[in-house]
Amino acid sequence: MPELELVRATTDDIEVLAELHLALNREMVRYARCYPEETLVPHNIAYLIRSIMEREQFLAWLALANGTPVGFVSVTLHGSPIPGSERLTGRIANLYVVPSVRRQGVGRALAQHAISALRAVGAAHVELQFLIQNQAAARFWAGLGFVAESITAILPS
Repeated sequence: MPELELVRATTDDIEVLAELHLALNREMVRYARCYPEETLVPHNIAYLIRSIMEREQFLAWLALANGTPVGFVSVTLHGSPIPGSERLTGRIANLYVVPSVRRQGVGRALAQHAISALRAVGAAHVELQFLIQNQAAARFWAGLGFVAESITAILPS
């Protein structure tokens, strides 16, 4: 694994996050039948990230290898929809590692960091979604102990 540093992303990192997110979205187009074109426009991605980062329940970390951004993970924290329940759910929103450093432990380090952070703030369980056609993602998350519980189906337009 490269010399890796995980740093909490701030609004100062929006351009870097947007660039990494754009690369993620370009890859996801291969796996999704319905992928909005606006997710491939850098300005739109930066705007969306900035608006999401302003919410307290959103956190993101950058993976830096020798000071160079090589990936990111973002998470959200949600309360229970059941009135009176204190149960919190952590959700891994996105995880991306640049292709040149994949299979070197960067994704695992980001995922484990995100899971630990969510547990530290009281998440009773951690969930995520990935595209069913992305078998590499399925293997990655299964290797971390995640089990499939539901499938989201779409009706393409």
